[in-house]
Amino acid sequence: MAGIFSQAQTVWINEIHYDNNGTDTGEGFEIAAPAGTDLSCYTIYLINQDGTIYGTYPLSGTMGDNGCGIGTQWTGLPENGFQNGPNDGIALWNTCTNTLVQFLSYEGTTSCSSAPFTGQTSTDIGVSQSGSDPIGETLQLSGGPGQDYTDFTWQAPAPGTEGGTNTGQDFCLGCGGLAAEPTDEVSGNTESCVSCGGMNLDWTIGSDADNVIVVVSTSPITGTPTDGVNYNAGDNIAAGETVVYSGPASGATISGLNAGTDYYYAIFEYAGTQANCEENYLTGGVFAGPITTDANCSYIQSINYDACTSGSEGTDEIIVIQVGDEDVNVDDIVLEMPNSTWCNVGCGSNIIVNQAAYINDMNTMAGCALFVYCDPIPAGATLMIFTGNPPSTVIDYSGNCGGVGAPYCVIFLDNASTVGNYSNSTSDPKVTTISFGCGDSSSVTYVASDGTGTNGSTADFDSDGNVSYVTNVGCVYPLALTLRNFTASISEQGNELNWTSSFDRTITHFDIYRSNKGFDWELIGNVIADQEGASGYTYNFIDQNYLPDLNYYQLDIFNENGESKRSEIVSIQRKELDVFIQEDELHVFFSETPNKTYTLNIYSLSGKLVKSQSIVNGATIPWNLQGFYLVEISELELRQKVVSF
Repeated sequence: MAGIFSQAQTVWINEIHYDNNGTDTGEGFEIAAPAGTDLSCYTIYLINQDGTIYGTYPLSGTMGDNGCGIGTQWTGLPENGFQNGPNDGIALWNTCTNTLVQFLSYEGTTSCSSAPFTGQTSTDIGVSQSGSDPIGETLQLSGGPGQDYTDFTWQAPAPGTEGGTNTGQDFCLGCGGLAAEPTDEVSGNTESCVSCGGMNLDWTIGSDADNVIVVVSTSPITGTPTDGVNYNAGDNIAAGETVVYSGPASGATISGLNAGTDYYYAIFEYAGTQANCEENYLTGGVFAGPITTDANCSYIQSINYDACTSGSEGTDEIIVIQVGDEDVNVDDIVLEMPNSTWCNVGCGSNIIVNQAAYINDMNTMAGCALFVYCDPIPAGATLMIFTGNPPSTVIDYSGNCGGVGAPYCVIFLDNASTVGNYSNSTSDPKVTTISFGCGDSSSVTYVASDGTGTNGSTADFDSDGNVSYVTNVGCVYPLALTLRNFTASISEQGNELNWTSSFDRTITHFDIYRSNKGFDWELIGNVIADQEGASGYTYNFIDQNYLPDLNYYQLDIFNENGESKRSEIVSIQRKELDVFIQEDELHVFFSETPNKTYTLNIYSLSGKLVKSQSIVNGATIPWNLQGFYLVEISELELRQKVVSF
C-alpha cells in the first residue's frame, strides 16, 4: 500500500536525529502542530527494516506556539534509541481517530508488518545521517512560509534546533517573517496613582520599536515573550505572568489588581506590526517591583433608595461611600446608577456640583460643622452623595456631631428631577457602580422587594458588597451602624474577634454569636459600646470555649432605638488537635466523635511518658512543668508539640 503524503499534514514529524560520529548521542524526534493541539492523541512508532515495531512513544501535553500559531515539541530518546538504517522508519499515529498520520523512513523504504497499521509503506525523506556527522546535527524540514508538512522540504544534516523552529523554516503565512529586533530599550518607566486595585504606568518607547507589552505578576517576572506571537491583554508569557497592555502608547492604566498586594511588572518592546508574524521582542526588558497596592479600597457603604419625602425620589436619595487609602478627585468620579450616569467629564449636563447653601442649612440644623464640600475627597473620609441639587428636605444630623470621620464630605448631582434614580419595590436587581479613578471602582446590587418597603428603605453594604436592609427614619443615615474590619484569628487565649465601628454615639452594645454550621447560632457574649469614643471604637472579644474544628462568628449591633442589624460572618478553622498553655493549665481540644472516650498521653522530649489519662471532647489539666512536650491522642494518631516556660 502506498504512502499518503500527498495529502495535507497539519500535524507532522519535523526533525529527526538517529546517527552521529561515535556513540549516538542526543537522539530524538520533533513534532510540529497547531498551537493548542492535544498531543495525548498521538503516538510515535519506530519501525525496523523488517517491518516490525521496535519502539513506541506516546506523546502528551498541549502544543505551544513558536509563532504564527504553530509550535514544536522535541522528544529525546535513550542512547541508541533509533536504528541507524538502512530502510528504518518512524510513524505518527492518531490514537483518538485510529488513523495513520505519517509513515516516513530514511535510507530507503519499508513496510510495516505489525498492528496498528500493517501493510502501510513508508515514504523515504531523501536525506540521511552517515554516521560521520558531528554530534548535535539533525535532519530538519525547512522552507515555507507554510503551516503544512507539504510546505517544507527535508534538509541535509545541520545543527539541531530541538524544540525550536528549524533553521530557515517559516510558519508565518502571508508575511516576510520577523521584523528586525529593536536595539533601543524602553526608558523612563514610572508608576503613579498606585491605588487599591490598579496603577498608572508611563514609559518612553525606544526609537526603533513599534509597540510594547506590559506584563504583571505577584512574583518577580522570569518569562520572556516568544517572537512571532501577538500577545493581547489576558495572555500569559509564563505561568502567573499576565499581559495587561499591548500597543504603541507610552502609558497605560492597569486595573483589576488585588488590594494590599505586591506586584512586579516588566515592559518588553518589539518591532513588527503584522500580528502573529512579524513581532520580534527585545527580551532584555525593563523590570520593576515590588509595587504595593493600597490595602483599603473605596466602596459603596449605603444607598438610601426610597426617599423619606414622597413624590421627590430623584432629589432625596442618598449614597454613602467609604473612601479608601487614596484621595479621590471629584472629576475622577463616574457614578452609574440604574437609570442615569453622572460625571464631570463625558456625561453632558449630568454633572456633580457643590451646593454651599444646602450644606449651610444642614450644618445649622446639626448645630456643628458636620458637612463640607471636598475636592479632593481625603483618604479615609466618609463621602455622602445627594442625588438632588438641592434635596427638598432639611435633614437633621445633630446626633452625629463629633462622630469619628467628621466632618463628612458631601457632593450633589445637578438634578432637579423628582423621578427616582432607584426602584422602590421591584424584584429586579439594581446595580450601582462608582469609578473613583486610578483603576478603583465599587459595584453593588440591591433588590428593592427584599427591603422594608417603606420610606427610608436603605441597602447597606460591607466592603465585599454583601447587602443588608434597614429603614432610616427621617432619612438620617445611621453612621453609627457602620462596621469595619471584622476579623477572626487564633491566639493563645482562644479564638480572637476584632472589629471597629466608624461612629458609636447611638450604638449601645454588640452581641456575639457562634455556630459550627453557619446557622443555629448561639449567643456567647456581648460587648458594651464605647459611646465616648475614648478607645477609638476598636473592640475585642476572646472566645475561650470555642468548638473543635470550624467556628463561625457574627455580631448583632444594637442602637438606642432598639434597632439592630447583623454583621458579616467570619470563621476560624481550628486544628484537628489544638493544644495551648494558659495560666498554669494545659488545654487540649480535638475534633472527633462527641462524648467518646479517648486516651491522652503526654511525653517529654526524651520520650518519657509524663501523663496519661482518659479524655472526652477535651481536657484542662493543671500544668507546672517546663520544656518541650508531645501531646498525643493515641487512638486518633493525633500529635502536637507544646512548649512551656
